[in-house]
Amino acid sequence: IGGTVPPLVLGLNTSGPFLREGGEYMSVFLANAAGFENAGLRVTNVSTPFLTLANSFVNWGSMGSEEWRNTMQQLRNAPQSEVEILSVSSQSVPAAGGTTLSIRGYFEGFDKTRDSILISGVRVNPSSISASRNLDGTTSLTFTVPKYTSGSFAKDLQVVVNNIASVAWTISYVEATLSPQILSMSESVGLPSGGELVSLTGNFDFKPERGDRISFGGKAISDSDIESITTLAGVTTVTFLTPPHSPGAPFATSVEARINGRTTNSFSYSYYA
Repeated sequence: IGGTVPPLVLGLNTSGPFLREGGEYMSVFLANAAGFENAGLRVTNVSTPFLTLANSFVNWGSMGSEEWRNTMQQLRNAPQSEVEILSVSSQSVPAAGGTTLSIRGYFEGFDKTRDSILISGVRVNPSSISASRNLDGTTSLTFTVPKYTSGSFAKDLQVVVNNIASVAWTISYVEATLSPQILSMSESVGLPSGGELVSLTGNFDFKPERGDRISFGGKAISDSDIESITTLAGVTTVTFLTPPHSPGAPFATSVEARINGRTTNSFSYSYYA
């Protein structure tokens, strides 16, 4: 920019977050910006999350601190239309419920008497919800998590504003007082020679270093035969190699896990005869 005094960036109308596909506008607040209209700020075609102040000009040379604050507040309070969850304070919640969870995102105009937070389609108690506006133009919703009742431990979390629902985020119910459970097993039959990959998925935190084990026909799978341990949203998958069938032993056997001193439910695995 021309001029003998370097331009100074005073601020931005938003620092994000932005949509992944791009295409949004942002504005830069400048001082000492000879060559720009009014030697100050230009806001042009502002889109989500700020829809106002489009094509307006502000003369920062004559703007005092109070005007600065008011203009910034206008930008922050500008309306937007999309409903989107950007972050959740925790993706694992206790099965007993009663804890507080916070969601940050674009929930402009959220009214708990009209709008809702849904957990797998079930409405959260409106009286437990509080909403607050953040400096970046997003909204934070805080609510009390209801207790787990039935079905999958993994639940869809959505926010609905003016009948527009956000894309679902996944949260999972977990609780130390609940017995760990195996939810699924990838294979139920295999060769008697063993060496086949089987994955157990459950609502537990599998840690071999504390003595957690997979029991296969009453015998523990060795650490060297465990191929991988992955955890996503409070659900863990342990992949291991099956042992060979012992001569004279039944062809059908049970598979279970020992987690932090507690035993899970069992699944059945059979060797080909």
